[in-house]
Amino acid sequence: MKRIFALLFCLLFTGCASMGGDSMTLSPAQLTQKEEQMVQLLTPNQGILLDFAADEQLKSLSVSIKELDGTQWVSVGGGSYGLEDSSGRIALQFDLLDEGLRTAIQTKNYFVSSNNFKPEKSDREGLAWGSTILSDSVPLEYETEIPVAIQAFTTGSFYSTDVSAYYEPEQLAERGYTKVLALTITFSTQQLT
Repeated sequence: MKRIFALLFCLLFTGCASMGGDSMTLSPAQLTQKEEQMVQLLTPNQGILLDFAADEQLKSLSVSIKELDGTQWVSVGGGSYGLEDSSGRIALQFDLLDEGLRTAIQTKNYFVSSNNFKPEKSDREGLAWGSTILSDSVPLEYETEIPVAIQAFTTGSFYSTDVSAYYEPEQLAERGYTKVLALTITFSTQQLT
């Protein structure tokens, strides 16, 4: 399985060397039809493929799983990665965020894959769940969390939302969800020690 996963990422990351440019952005990866079919074949869980382009100040990034506690986001898992390049691709694979996350990052000179971030699994008996993921390009600003997925668990109804709802936790809290989780990425000018 690890070889299949590695093959998938080798195929999908072939465009990393040509990325970059003047704007600092995080955006859904633009895949060819063949790449889309390969992703669907090899990744039964939800997946997010993102391209990032920054400048030479980029030194690291952090991936976090957050849980909404009242109207505050609380970290329940995550990790950080040092970077040497200013552009690349991030792959995030998960089913239910409270069961963990697989992360892979590739730039021109760097590749890392981890299978961790396992927050404490909750009892979901009788709960339905739904997810929304980043669908448009967003500005990349250093030291600022960028939500890339929100997942809600409920016994009631789901409400249409997008990942920008992360910035208005009060509205998410008003919807009466049993649990709300968010997946965020933070780009940093600080090197990891």
